[in-house]
Amino acid sequence: MTHAAETVFYVQGSADAGMGHLARSAALIRAFDARDLNNRVVLRVDDQGRLLARDKGLAARETDFLHGTPAPACIVIDAVTVPNADALALSQSPRRILISPVCDRADLATHALLRSAPEGLRHRLASDCVLTEDDRFTYATAAGLARRALDHESRLVVGICLSGGAGQPEIGALLHAARTALGVEAVHVIHPETPDTGGAGPAVHHRAFCNDPWGFLASVNVFVGGDGVMIAEAVAQGLPCLSITRPGAPTKNRGLVDAGCIEVCHRDAAPTALTALLSNRARLAGMHRSALEQGAGRDADALACALAQLAQNGRT
Repeated sequence: MTHAAETVFYVQGSADAGMGHLARSAALIRAFDARDLNNRVVLRVDDQGRLLARDKGLAARETDFLHGTPAPACIVIDAVTVPNADALALSQSPRRILISPVCDRADLATHALLRSAPEGLRHRLASDCVLTEDDRFTYATAAGLARRALDHESRLVVGICLSGGAGQPEIGALLHAARTALGVEAVHVIHPETPDTGGAGPAVHHRAFCNDPWGFLASVNVFVGGDGVMIAEAVAQGLPCLSITRPGAPTKNRGLVDAGCIEVCHRDAAPTALTALLSNRARLAGMHRSALEQGAGRDADALACALAQLAQNGRT
């Protein structure tokens, strides 16, 4: 079988899946361009995802090899769900590299490059799949984000962005916890629903969606997020983080937890956990120091390097 001598990124971005996959693949595609490696992208996106893909320059290189064109020699899978028809088409490529730790079709992968592989996904990998786990892969989207020296002794400015996807928890209780904590000056929120900002308390700045989240969150010194790429981006800047996960979901950022950079809680416990964290200035300062130490050794190019090597070796 003849295969196109290029790498194709299969990327999902939607209200349901979130936008972290688009952000990660866009960063990797920029790294491929810098190496003069041919690449295109298959986008599985909704309207919101297409706007972000266009903003990041992905729409201009869109292809759909699934309909009649030769399968690429290498496919990179960065998605949550892969429909059966797509899975059949993807399987025609000889080298299929999985970079999403939450993909429902891990069985497709010939190789997996992950910061850490959740146990459930590990069991779904084919027996001959080559799995590489590397904490450095965490920072694939952190290029260009500068480490910041932060003061947690006086004012606190809290940033909240739980996900780019749907199904987010109601924001009211979390926002109330932030606004009623002693010393909080302002809260910046990225959330699909407009929060209730009534009553006395710190100012609330809100965006329903933001293509440049760290521009909007530039003044924050505490970050509250989900468990996706923005947590690693926050740590790369030295921000103490509260990561909110679903009950039963794997902790994708175990390395950052062990390093003391972030705390993790489930949704129902999030307001109480945030109140406790904001009231403990010593803890915030310690997490900031840990994040700076962790971020000092970050390698935003590690995943791109590993991926490029596989892509080049896998051409036929």
